Amino acid sequence: MSRLIRTGSVFKSSRTPITPLLKLGCLACLFLHFSLAAIFTLPNTPLQFSSIGDLAQVYIGRYFSQRWSFFAPRPGDTTETLLVVCAHRDDHASSDKIATEATMPVPATGWEDITTPLIVAAQRNLLSGYETLSRPQVLLMRDFLSGGTKAAEADALCLRGVHESCQQADNELHAVRQRNGLKLAHIAGLFCLDRYGPRFWSVALKIRTTVPVPWSERYSNAVAFKELPIGVFAIDTPATPPQVYSRINGGRE
Repeated sequence: MSRLIRTGSVFKSSRTPITPLLKLGCLACLFLHFSLAAIFTLPNTPLQFSSIGDLAQVYIGRYFSQRWSFFAPRPGDTTETLLVVCAHRDDHASSDKIATEATMPVPATGWEDITTPLIVAAQRNLLSGYETLSRPQVLLMRDFLSGGTKAAEADALCLRGVHESCQQADNELHAVRQRNGLKLAHIAGLFCLDRYGPRFWSVALKIRTTVPVPWSERYSNAVAFKELPIGVFAIDTPATPPQVYSRINGGRE
């Protein structure tokens, strides 16, 4: 803190001892913040698995939680699409719960991509609302596959040897898949109602993840992907369709 003292016709600045301490404290806080942020965004290194790496995980995860993977330390290199099959009541047993492939097999053919048409429409109509419709699908699918932020943090602690975090990561993944599976089923049900009307009773879902091909095949037309069946769900018939898919072309296989 400083003030001006008049001595004759000359003004002199008088500083209290707290001023340099305050400056040093602010500089130390800024240095600590940017250091922890830099450590947090590094790729997997021994520093990430040290005590200072744990501190960075706790600090950034608690006060600056966001989808850091879009930028660092491991930017996303996959593309997720939601594939659905609208079915009559007799085609597949309807259920309002997650069903695995073993207990309730999904169909082999007739899959429709309901994510790519929205993304293409958003690219062709930049000032439209297609991005608002496609983004929730992508976020729900990514969390369904990974378990979300909490599961990732618990899994990281599990890799560091904290054994109780391993079960926590599994529980969080299961809870997220239960929750997001129902949300994705609701979106798929709206697609069936929008495209085909109320003549379907159930919908089957699976997630297709397109992964990058090896560098040696970068100029080829090869496409590498893997699929995860989600299950078969009952369509929420009272829902009001968005009347979007009836205007754009879908991708049927």
